[in-house]
Amino acid sequence: MKRIYLIALLLSFCFVGAQAQTQPQERTVTEGPVWRISYLKIKPGKAADHMKWLREYRMRILDEYKRQGMIIDYKFFTQPTLDSPNDWDIMEAVQHKNYNDLLDHDEARSKKIEEIGQKIFGSVENRNKVWAELRDASREIIASQIVREMQIKPMN
Repeated sequence: MKRIYLIALLLSFCFVGAQAQTQPQERTVTEGPVWRISYLKIKPGKAADHMKWLREYRMRILDEYKRQGMIIDYKFFTQPTLDSPNDWDIMEAVQHKNYNDLLDHDEARSKKIEEIGQKIFGSVENRNKVWAELRDASREIIASQIVREMQIKPMN
């Protein structure tokens, strides 16, 4: 008799498991675009140099990436109060369609990046000079993260 009960119990578990697999799972979130977030600390006395880098070069590069569909958007943020002396001053956020679009640089994408750099800087030598004098000399990268947007669906 115990065997019959045990077999019936096991069959009922199989039936419930089969039912659970046939009903589609409701997704509670929608995955959105991916952002590369960079937290920057501006070096003392270098705020004007960094703003020059952003306005003359970085924004032009990002605008061209956006125009060519390589990124979706970009934004810059400032922090009005610092929690510690090593905290960030400016945050740069660059929005990509997905992880693949951000992380996988195939030959065609690398060629586009090089062409855009050539257009903006004129030459590799000038790019290296601008990077050394404005970009690298004016700021320090505190942290860089990759995050994905998500939209949470409300409860029914």
